[in-house]
Amino acid sequence: MAAPDSGFNPFTPGTARPPLYLGGRSDECRIIDEALALITQPLKDGMLKIAPQTPIKIIGPSGVGKTTLLKYAKVKAQQQGIRVVDNNTLTSLERERDITRGLLRIDDWPERLWSWLSGFSRIPSSGPHGVPFEDRQRQGERTLAQALEGRLKRQPVLLLLDEAKHYDKASFGKLLRKCQNLISDKQPLAVIMAGTPALDDKLDQMGHIFRDSSLGIYINQVSAEATLEILGATFKERGIKVSDDALAFLGEITDNYPYFIQQAGQVVWDAMEGAKRHDVDLSLVEQVQEKLRQAQEGYYRLVYDKIAQKGLLGYANQVVRMVEAAGDEPLVPEQVVRGLSGFEPSADARTTYDELLDLRLVWEDDDRSVRAATPSFFSYFKEEYDQGRS
Repeated sequence: MAAPDSGFNPFTPGTARPPLYLGGRSDECRIIDEALALITQPLKDGMLKIAPQTPIKIIGPSGVGKTTLLKYAKVKAQQQGIRVVDNNTLTSLERERDITRGLLRIDDWPERLWSWLSGFSRIPSSGPHGVPFEDRQRQGERTLAQALEGRLKRQPVLLLLDEAKHYDKASFGKLLRKCQNLISDKQPLAVIMAGTPALDDKLDQMGHIFRDSSLGIYINQVSAEATLEILGATFKERGIKVSDDALAFLGEITDNYPYFIQQAGQVVWDAMEGAKRHDVDLSLVEQVQEKLRQAQEGYYRLVYDKIAQKGLLGYANQVVRMVEAAGDEPLVPEQVVRGLSGFEPSADARTTYDELLDLRLVWEDDDRSVRAATPSFFSYFKEEYDQGRS
């Protein structure tokens, strides 16, 4: 049986390293595959026969695999000859910033456009001969449009917009409007954006058309079956045998939360290597159980502290009690907002609820019922909150 490679833990979590095995996201991957398939259709008279997918938004709390899905899309697109612009910031549409730079920096871009851009970049942006900010923005918008249109004539394009909730609102709106126009014109363009639930609020602020015309993928925990599949397949890929009882026990510890799955696998893998073993049994998992609990509490401490920093602990406590009191009965967001406002829903109460949603306290299921984003966090929250009050 193969020994684990020293120095490389396949479970190490983090945005820079996607998991070795992507499990529990087959529906999401299928949507991405279909979006890519649409933009690789043959062109006729400069257009696709069928219009591409509307912009896709991947919404979920931190640590559930949004960036992993973007990386999946990137790899799949590059395999099909699609030009990928992988972007995580948008401060302006000026000249060669952010997305425009990603579109233009290719070896075969026409020299005349490079020359034009080079000359434009030498125009001062301040001082007596400077160009006003509004003019620079308009010029940047034209440059972006030219870059997109020119690139689409040569090959399909996939825009990956990570951390999109932090984008400059005006620039983001202009970018999406241009993309939607190109998609309506049957140009080979796909757009996938990702962010926490605050991204929906951002799109609302830019106009309901942006939120309503996007295909939403909302992700949080994976199924218990997917948890076991991810853990088992990753160990097996590296030639490590895991006993059934060890795998079941490890699955229970993770709360089916993708970040915890990676974290648990990482701790067990390190323990296995430390013991110079090439297998995992129940006794090994039990040895690191306390370490796993401490690792999860470290994550929960970060969540709790962020809620505290926002001054929302009292409101969070109300929401926790409401969710627990509801039990198996569905609790919809409007009920939570009414509970936070005291009687009738208010704008402030809605804002508070949205913030708690974004801070990973609660999550909305497909049927809009509100529940704990990670069930075990509620126990941690109540203990910390009650200690703080005493």
